[in-house]
Amino acid sequence: MLQNSSSQYHIAWSGRCSEEAVTTIFDDKVNNAVYSVSDLVLIDQQWQARERTAASEGRRLYNSAIFRLASHQQRTDGNLVLHVGVTDYREYVATRSEKQDIARANPIGTCVIPVTVDGRIPIGRRSQAAEVNPGKFFTFGGFFDAALDLKGTTPNIFSCIQREVQEEIGIELASSALELVGIVNDLVNIHPEISFVANLEMSSSEVASSGWKAELDDLIFVQAKDCLEFLNKHRLDFTPTLIGALEIFAGTKYS
Repeated sequence: MLQNSSSQYHIAWSGRCSEEAVTTIFDDKVNNAVYSVSDLVLIDQQWQARERTAASEGRRLYNSAIFRLASHQQRTDGNLVLHVGVTDYREYVATRSEKQDIARANPIGTCVIPVTVDGRIPIGRRSQAAEVNPGKFFTFGGFFDAALDLKGTTPNIFSCIQREVQEEIGIELASSALELVGIVNDLVNIHPEISFVANLEMSSSEVASSGWKAELDDLIFVQAKDCLEFLNKHRLDFTPTLIGALEIFAGTKYS
C-alpha cells in the first residue's frame, strides 16, 4: 500500500475496489463535526468574507450540503469501509485552512483518472472562475453531493463520480468501468479526495470532442505510461490531490 506524502498531500489509503467492495456507513449523529456557538460565529464570518472575495475575483461560490468523511478502514477481505456524515461548503470554507483551530468539515471530494482506448489520460486546466485551484491541472470530479449521490437512501461514491463525469464532459460511465484506487488528503485546502480510474470506451479524439469546455479552460492528452514524467515536469501546476492520484495510478499500472 502506498503511503506517500508531501507538504501538499498525503496518500491515506490505496488499493483496488469495485463498487461492490466499498461499504458506506452513514450516520449524521455520530459522523458530523460538532461546533460550539463561537465556532458557528467564526464559520459565518469566514463565509461572508469569502463571499466578498469570490465576488471581487470573479469566482464561482455557492453553498450546498455535501458528505464528509469521518473515517475509513480496510477490512481483512480487502474491502473498503467509509464512515460518512454531512457538512456543507460553508463549513468547508471556514475550516479548510491549517491555521484554523476548529473541527474540520472534511468534505469528500472525488477525482477520476480516465484512460482512453488509445492509452491516453485527458488532463484539463481548471477554469479561472473555480473557487479552489483555479488554472491548475485536474481531471474530472467534485464533491460528494448529499442530495444527488445516493443509491436508494445510501450515499454512493461511485454515483458521485459518474454524475461528475456526465456533467463535466457529457460521458456516461457504467460503475463496472470504474475502480476506486485511493484516498488522498489535500493538505493545502484541507479535505479528503477519493480517487478512481476509469477505462473509457472512447478514443482521445472522441473525448476531445465532448463537452469539457463548460468546466475547463483547456484539455490535453498524456500517454498513460508517461503520466509521471509529465507530472514531474509540471508538478507546480497540478492540484495536490491529482498528484497523489497519478502516483497511485502509476504504481498500480506500471510498477
